[in-house]
Amino acid sequence: MTARSIATFIDVESQLLYANAWMLPVVVEAAKRADPEAQPFANANLIGPAKLAERADMMTLAKKLYP
Repeated sequence: MTARSIATFIDVESQLLYANAWMLPVVVEAAKRADPEAQPFANANLIGPAKLAERADMMTLAKKLYP
C-alpha cells in the first residue's frame, strides 16, 4: 500500500463514506459528520481484546452456545 492510498483511506471524506455505511472504525470527524441514523454506529465503543484470565470462561461459554 502506498502513502497516497493510505492518505486517501484516512481522508475524512473517505471515512465519511464508511461511517454512513455503518462500517467501523472511522475517524472522529467522520463520526461527527455521519448521517443521523449512522451516528450511533459510527460513535460506538469497540470491545478491546479479552484478557488472558477471561479466556477459559469464554471458551466454556462458547462450547455451550456452539456445540
